[in-house]
Amino acid sequence: MIHRAGTELVNWYLLEEGGRVTIVDAGCPAYRRQLEGALRSIGRTLGDVEAVVLTHAHIDHVGFAQTLQDERGTPVHAHVQELPQARTGKAASTEGSYVGALLRHATARRIVFHLARNGALRPPKVAHVSTFEGGARLDVPGHPVAVATPGHSLGHCALYVPEEGAVFVGDALCGWSTITGEAGPILPPPQFSNSMERARASLAAIDGLDAQTLYYGHGDPWVGGAAAAVAHARAIDGAGGGR
Repeated sequence: MIHRAGTELVNWYLLEEGGRVTIVDAGCPAYRRQLEGALRSIGRTLGDVEAVVLTHAHIDHVGFAQTLQDERGTPVHAHVQELPQARTGKAASTEGSYVGALLRHATARRIVFHLARNGALRPPKVAHVSTFEGGARLDVPGHPVAVATPGHSLGHCALYVPEEGAVFVGDALCGWSTITGEAGPILPPPQFSNSMERARASLAAIDGLDAQTLYYGHGDPWVGGAAAAVAHARAIDGAGGGR
C-alpha cells in the first residue's frame, strides 16, 4: 500500500507491506511533525517504520531523515552517487541559475520561500547512509527496485514497486514545473538539475516500466501509465515548455 503525505508543493510517501513501513523521501525538514499523523492514517506507528529510502538527496527529499535516524536509528538508503550531498548538504552544480527564475516566475518564488520556511535554510544532512546501485531490489518493506534516472541529480533513482504497479519517480518527472508552474508530466527544470541531457536520456528507463501510477516529488499522482507520462514530457520538452 502507498500513502501520499506532505503539502501541495512537496510530497513524501509511506510504502507499507505486511505492517512494515518504508518512508520514500522525507519532504522538508519541518515535515517531521506530519509523520505520526500519516502513520495513524494507515493504522501504523513509528515502531513500524523500518527504513527511509531517498530517490535523491536534494533538500526537499532528505527532509527529516536525519531527525528520524537520531530519534530511532532508522536506516537511510540512497544511491551511492547521492552520498556526498546526503552527508554534507551541498548540492552539485546545476545547468541554470534560479536567481533569474525567481525574478520572472511566481511559482519559483513560492517554492523557494516554502523550502526556507520549512527548514531548508540549513540544508539537512544524514550521518549514516546505506548505499545502493541502480538495478538493486532493496531489502526494505515494499522491496522497491532502484531504477537509475540521473540528470536531475548525479545519482537520482526512481523506485519501482512492481507489486503495486507503481513507481516513485522523485524529480525525474514532475507533475508541474517547479519554476514556471506549467502542468506535467514534465521534466525537472534546468535551474534545479545537474544535466538536462542525462535527464532526457533517463526518460527511457521510466518508459520501459510496467507501471500505471507515477508518484512525483511535486504534483498529484499520474495514473495514465509510464509510457504516456514520458510521451507527454517529451512533447512539452520538444515544444520548449517548462523553461
